[in-house]
Amino acid sequence: MNLDELPSIIHGTDPGEIIPFSFEIDMKRTLDDSFIESLVEFCKLNKLSAAVLVKDRKVLAIHEEQVVAISSRPVMEFEADDIFTTISADDRDAAIAATGRFEVDDLVVTQDNVEIPFKRVYSEENALGRIFYVRLDGITTHAETYAEQRLSDDPFAGRHNGTFFEYDNYLNEKKFDDMLRWATEQKASDISLQPNIPVMAQIGSDIVPITRIPINTDEIDRIVRHVSSQSGPAEVLGGAALDPAHEVFIKKKGRIRFRVNVTGGRSYGGSSAQISIRSLPTTPVDIKLLNLEPELIHAATNPKMGLVLFCGPTGSGKSTTMSSLVRYKVELPDGNIKVLEFSQPIEHVYDALVMPSSFVFQTTVGQELRDPDGGSDFAYAVKNAMRRKPHWIIIGESRDTDTMQNTLAASQSGHLVLSTMHSTSVANTIRRAVNMFPENVRQQMAIDIMEQLRLICVQQLIPKIGGGRIAIREFMVFGEEVREKFLREETRKWPSLTRRLFAEKSVIGQSMNEAALRALMAGQITEEEYEKAAATGIDV
Repeated sequence: MNLDELPSIIHGTDPGEIIPFSFEIDMKRTLDDSFIESLVEFCKLNKLSAAVLVKDRKVLAIHEEQVVAISSRPVMEFEADDIFTTISADDRDAAIAATGRFEVDDLVVTQDNVEIPFKRVYSEENALGRIFYVRLDGITTHAETYAEQRLSDDPFAGRHNGTFFEYDNYLNEKKFDDMLRWATEQKASDISLQPNIPVMAQIGSDIVPITRIPINTDEIDRIVRHVSSQSGPAEVLGGAALDPAHEVFIKKKGRIRFRVNVTGGRSYGGSSAQISIRSLPTTPVDIKLLNLEPELIHAATNPKMGLVLFCGPTGSGKSTTMSSLVRYKVELPDGNIKVLEFSQPIEHVYDALVMPSSFVFQTTVGQELRDPDGGSDFAYAVKNAMRRKPHWIIIGESRDTDTMQNTLAASQSGHLVLSTMHSTSVANTIRRAVNMFPENVRQQMAIDIMEQLRLICVQQLIPKIGGGRIAIREFMVFGEEVREKFLREETRKWPSLTRRLFAEKSVIGQSMNEAALRALMAGQITEEEYEKAAATGIDV
């Protein structure tokens, strides 16, 4: 995007229509010329090719040819004046009068002694007044460059460097949040706290201690109160499991969200709890970064109605894959869908996306919506969705009979329903879905499930050569002919039919063995990892 286009774009756009970026720059203090250094570092870190300061507007930036807002408040007029007057008025005004713009080369040196060259650009625009730009010439907006940045931020791409989070003997609330910031920089995907051992985390494919000091029960109770409520420890002691979300602010990155689970259990000398923490990406990953098979993308996003299931163990990235496909669809100019999501908690948000003809509304099940009669909150959420005429319904997890039954009802009523399940193969997914129901109705429910299935995708993350992990997927597309083949077969033979269809290559999809073999042949995984990954796709 040419900077000359920005004044007209900004002037012709309502401030509320400019989408917020995934992260916000810190503007708690009055802005002066020193703010420019922070702004340049923020742009470099987040691959922003330019930033724009205009009085009475939020700080704007260019990200992938799109104008986005990167601040929570507007620039005050006196702040804009202070920044504008840091350059000699005579030189500046003469250049602006002659060319409409005054540029000067500058340099920021970070605390790590990294030099970031940039241009200060000053201009006048009648309708908006003075405009100041920061332009980083080394930033491109090509998809490949963006992919490299997102992959470098991938928590699964990390490798532990042997360091520890250091603190003085007691892990209080502030130190806990500091530890989360440190763990984010280390690309830790899962963090666990329990009494009498150090804090443990998964970094890449390794589980390692990240503190030198064991945690005690008093620290556990204090952190539980910090992430949930003052009554949190008592609730856990009474048998409740807590599932709060927690946020910390990281300089130059903005607010980072975490999914937290607190579960009670025995500890040395009495009862305590384990705290499990997983980072929650704020915006769904661009589909280009996931190397999804085109057939899978089409099968997940093209049907008008039916059931699409994303499966795998906890932490396998199934929700990441599902949300990326939702992003792909809603970003299409002709997407034309209304999406309702019901999850616990919300793991990905769509606020920063440009959705030309679609929109998404998300609800936290059990918190913002619960069954008033004490039944399944997820089942109640599906019933709620069907009264609101969506095109797509996203159910965070089909975890019980009532939810699955209502999910089927929604897909039968003309909606496309996307959901997740914990299963290890296509055949195992079908069996688990069917076995949710009582034996006396199981046969009929099996038929209902098969009539609605459009896609099952099972994903796992396995260690990659060189560090980090790689996603491999088994998937099967359930077109009309495939569904008919299953419906003509006895349900008890469906697992063997699944294997036969994969072996005969008479179905659109791939087995876990094929996916793992492809990764092995590409030099991405070892033979040992190939054998383990291929075995998980075998339904016994």
